[in-house]
Amino acid sequence: MRVAPLLRKRYQLFGLVRREESCAALHAAGITPLPSDLDNRNSLSRIVGLANIVLHFAPPVTTNTRIDLRTRNLLAALSHSMPPGQLIYISTSGVWRLLRGLCMRNTPDPSANGARATPC
Repeated sequence: MRVAPLLRKRYQLFGLVRREESCAALHAAGITPLPSDLDNRNSLSRIVGLANIVLHFAPPVTTNTRIDLRTRNLLAALSHSMPPGQLIYISTSGVWRLLRGLCMRNTPDPSANGARATPC
């Protein structure tokens, strides 16, 4: 939600929420909540054709697998109509855990080694 103040002046913001109690925090940040669950592909029908730009803050995989079913479900839902012009994938785990919260420039190799890490 840190990006919301930067974007809400120029864009209408929507955010997927799994739990009803998360709606108030999104409203307070100027984000319209959309009850959905990335683990449940059928719950994502309301996002079809809704946005031209999608920021996907990729939550960590909940199972012991390298397959990111949440991102796969999101992409499947978005493919049911004209896909967004831009999809920005933002990892929310792995690299930051490895760096223990330190700031990182874009130039060094982050040497990610989590379950979803893929060598460059």
